[in-house]
Amino acid sequence: MSVIVAAYNRSGMLRHAIESVRNSTFTEWELLVIGDHCTDDSEAVALSFGDPRIRFVNLPENSGGQSAPNNVGVELARGEFIAFLNQDDLYLPEHLGRSVDHLRRSGADFAWTAAASLVPASEAQLKAGDWTCEVIGVPPRMVFEPLVFLVASTWIMRCETSRKVGSWKPADHVFTTPSQDWLLRAGKSGIRMDFIANISVLVIFSGARKGSYSSAEFPEHEFFSKQIGSNPHFREDLFHRCAVNQCRKYNDHYWFDPVPMRLARVVVRTVQRTAGRMGSHPHAPASFLRFGWRGGRVRYLRRKVGLDPLE
Repeated sequence: MSVIVAAYNRSGMLRHAIESVRNSTFTEWELLVIGDHCTDDSEAVALSFGDPRIRFVNLPENSGGQSAPNNVGVELARGEFIAFLNQDDLYLPEHLGRSVDHLRRSGADFAWTAAASLVPASEAQLKAGDWTCEVIGVPPRMVFEPLVFLVASTWIMRCETSRKVGSWKPADHVFTTPSQDWLLRAGKSGIRMDFIANISVLVIFSGARKGSYSSAEFPEHEFFSKQIGSNPHFREDLFHRCAVNQCRKYNDHYWFDPVPMRLARVVVRTVQRTAGRMGSHPHAPASFLRFGWRGGRVRYLRRKVGLDPLE
C-alpha cells in the first residue's frame, strides 16, 4: 500500500497528517511525501519520525498545485494499492485497513469512503466542545455520481487503475478541480468504483478557512489529532455530531427553504446534468460562471487561503 501526500510549506499541519497514517491499524504501507518545492522544514518533519516507511521527495520547482506532486507519487509508488491523503486531512485508524480489505474482497478497481468534514472552529470553541461536522462523499444511489464531491483523502485504488485512468491534469487545464476531473475520467473508463459506507477520514478543508496558509497555528489539527489518539469515545462523539448536524440541515432545507431557492436548485441540477450528458463535468458551468476560465476555481482558493496575493 502506497499513501501519497502532496505537501507545501505547512510542516505543522503535515506532522499531524503523517501521524494519522502511522496510527493506522493497517501497517503494511509506505508513505510518499512529495513536496511541491517546499522551502520550510517539511522534509525534516517527515524524516523526524525515524520511520523507514516514510520517504520525502521535494520537487525542483513549485507547480502551484497538487497535480504534479501526486503524479510523481504515483510514479514512485511500489504498493499494490494507492491512496492519497491531503496534508490538511487526517485518517481515522481503521481507514486503510478497511479500504484495503474491501478491494481485496470485492475485486473493485477503486473505492472511496464517506468523511466527516469539520466546520471551522476557533481554539476557544474547540476547548468548550462547541464544534460540529457534516458527512460528505455519500452518493444518493450509493454508486459513483460526479455531482458529489469526493475528497481525494477518501480514495483507494489498485496501482494499475491509477495508470489506466492517467495522470492528474494541471489546475489550469480544468474547470473544476484536478481531483474531480480525474474522477470523471475514471467513471468514463469503465473501472468498477465502489462506495464504502464508513466514515473513516476527517476533512479539514484549508479552502474553507480564510488565510489558513498565512497562519502558523493549527489548533484544529492539534485538537483532533489528540482526540483520535487518546479519546476512546471520539468516534462515537464524532458520529453523533455528524448525525445531528445532518438531520438539522435536512429539516432546514425541507421545511424552511423558500420556494424560489427550491426552484433555483431544480434549474441548477438540470444544467449540471445536461453538462454531464454532453461530456463535461457537471460542475463546469457553475465554475465557469463564478470563477472564469480553466483553473479559476483553484486560483480563487489559492487567494483565499493566502498562497497568492489578492488581485
